Amino acid sequence: MIRIAFSKNEDGHLTITVADNGFGLGKSAGSATKSQESHGLAILRRRLALSTQQEGKRRTFDLNENLDANSNATGTQAVLCIEL
Repeated sequence: MIRIAFSKNEDGHLTITVADNGFGLGKSAGSATKSQESHGLAILRRRLALSTQQEGKRRTFDLNENLDANSNATGTQAVLCIEL
């Protein structure tokens, strides 16, 4: 299952959250290790940093593994935050 949520807070930030209940980051076939980021994520982070620098509005991206009480992966969550 994939969940997508949009929220706008009072200080003018739009937050987009995409979460799934898949295998998590560590068990994905062919996934990069935590110390090694994929090329796509590295490009995304560079583009957000460049956009922040050029426009003066902060943009961030976080990718997290969801864990249960026993530290077993229960999916992945991506969060994009954009200052409007």
